[in-house]
Amino acid sequence: MRARGRAGLLVSLLAGPLLLGWGLWTAWEGLEARGWPEAEGRVLSSETVRKRKGRREPRVVYAYQVAGRSYESDRVAAGATDTFLSLFPFLGDAEATVARYPTGAKVTLRHHPEDPGSAVLETPFPWGGIGMAAVGLAFAVFGAAGVRRLLRGTPASAGPPPG
Repeated sequence: MRARGRAGLLVSLLAGPLLLGWGLWTAWEGLEARGWPEAEGRVLSSETVRKRKGRREPRVVYAYQVAGRSYESDRVAAGATDTFLSLFPFLGDAEATVARYPTGAKVTLRHHPEDPGSAVLETPFPWGGIGMAAVGLAFAVFGAAGVRRLLRGTPASAGPPPG
């Protein structure tokens, strides 16, 4: 196996399990957040902010109270949705998100029952986490196949051994 093939194998072996684990964790969080308790809050600020490479992301800051204690958060969606949309901004619309949550508006949010400081405004189905897990699984499978091929002594370009 050439050096380039070994480097790709190493990337697959490292990135695969990491993406798989992160994707499963964030998908679980996204599904779990759908059952979190609700609270009323108010949007403190709502704007699009310019990130690297000129892309724009929504920044919505809101305040709320749980059991008499005040909190603030800027998470719009649960799970990997925020992260996924920041990586692939063409899948989301920052202006539409900001328009849904104008400054001063009353909002209904969901907060973690054991950590009320963790809250979200939206709980969409966690496609972002599932997508990351699928990519991670693919990397892990290709990495495992490469290790198997390496251990069997089959060159990467030779194809499967005869019968």
